[in-house]
Amino acid sequence: MFARFRRQTIVMSYSSNGFPDLEQLTILLRKYKRNVEVYTRPHRYHFGTHVAVKRASVDEYLIVGR
Repeated sequence: MFARFRRQTIVMSYSSNGFPDLEQLTILLRKYKRNVEVYTRPHRYHFGTHVAVKRASVDEYLIVGR
């Protein structure tokens, strides 16, 4: 996907519980984009969760590659 859109600005929303992790994702994106910025915001999932759910609290990332 990064190679296909290497000439455009790439903007992704990603979760800290995603795979690959943020570090690997930014390493991959930097192969195609010189400037990669990551904005972080804490987030808590509420849909379909209950008290015993682990990983309901995560960080959401906005990753911008230019």
